[in-house]
Amino acid sequence: MAFSQSLKRGQAPATCNFCEEETKIKWKCTNCDILMCAKCKDKIHAKLKNSKNHNVIDIKEVGIYQGELDFSDLKCEKHSGQSCVMFCASCDTLVCALCIGNTHNGHVLVETSRGFDIRKDKFKSDQKKIKEKIGYLMERKNEMTTINMKDSAKYKELIKRIEAQNVEVKNAADRNTEQLKSELNKKWSDLQTVEMDKLEKVIVSLQGLVSTNVEDIVLSNDVEKLFIDSSKLSSALNIAETNIGSISFLPGQISPNIMGSVQLVSNAVNVRIVKQFQTGISRVFYLSLCPDNSLWISDQNVLQKVKPLEHKLTVESTFNIKVYGMAITPTGDLLLSSDGSVLKQISGKTGELADSIYNAHPLDPYVVHVTKDGKVIVGVKSGGKAWPVTGRRAIIVMNQKGEHETI
Repeated sequence: MAFSQSLKRGQAPATCNFCEEETKIKWKCTNCDILMCAKCKDKIHAKLKNSKNHNVIDIKEVGIYQGELDFSDLKCEKHSGQSCVMFCASCDTLVCALCIGNTHNGHVLVETSRGFDIRKDKFKSDQKKIKEKIGYLMERKNEMTTINMKDSAKYKELIKRIEAQNVEVKNAADRNTEQLKSELNKKWSDLQTVEMDKLEKVIVSLQGLVSTNVEDIVLSNDVEKLFIDSSKLSSALNIAETNIGSISFLPGQISPNIMGSVQLVSNAVNVRIVKQFQTGISRVFYLSLCPDNSLWISDQNVLQKVKPLEHKLTVESTFNIKVYGMAITPTGDLLLSSDGSVLKQISGKTGELADSIYNAHPLDPYVVHVTKDGKVIVGVKSGGKAWPVTGRRAIIVMNQKGEHETI
């Protein structure tokens, strides 16, 4: 009985949102989002604050007169011949009596009219989301168009660079050609001089042998002289048959590497942890790499030199010292700013701590940087708190002798 009454309520027309009795809905206030009968419109809604500024329209203009809605002929998609009698809010679907008994028993079931309102609100919400999604996609499309335009400009720039490289390669080839010609002229001239001297010596040597009376030597039966002169003649002939040197050109291999290559470069930066090490200090504020791959690390109060070995750090030395900045010099020494205007220095060879030659007096150094050519750059300030900023702030560049070059 209760179930049949629920069916009737699910198919009942909507009532006035004020009196909840009158089913003849005539008006809707779009500001309040309520449906009204004619009586409540004049007696109740008209008395609401600022109601004279509300937009009240005839129900026929919005076309949602729920009194005309019919929920009696909603066929169940799963059970043939069954009509949907309720709406399962848990599953967001219409259900028939068999659906309720078989699947949706214990779910949140509401009247079909309420399900209609739920779906209607969801439909409006999804429509709004779709419009927002379209707007977002249009923005992305515009961005892509802008990116394509930028890429097009970049493409033209790359073409210019390739063509410029082509010109440079041609110019380099021309320069190399002239250099090869110059080398050829010199080598040709040198070869002529060397070979002419060689030929002249051979000719003189052969002429000396030809002048010997061969018949006299043969008829003289002087065996020793025949062997000696015969050996000389053979040697002279071997020298005369020696090939005269020549000059040739060996062309180099032409490779695409001469021009360069076109590569796809990703703008994404992929950072991943390769190894992790547990330190013996509270945290790592400063880190400097030594030439021997050991590390100086500091938490501002403790300074340690450590060496990574497999998955652990071996501590080589420890100093209890204030550290405000540090850097490695080209010789492997560690410069660090601590209390006072003079930078401290730890020798990379002996590990001894001492004052360095770098003095920022009357200011105190904090940030330290060492250039490749050994110049020391320090950020300095006058005494007092670091923050808020008070007093003087400056950058000092010192040479390897500790002399101030610029401030």
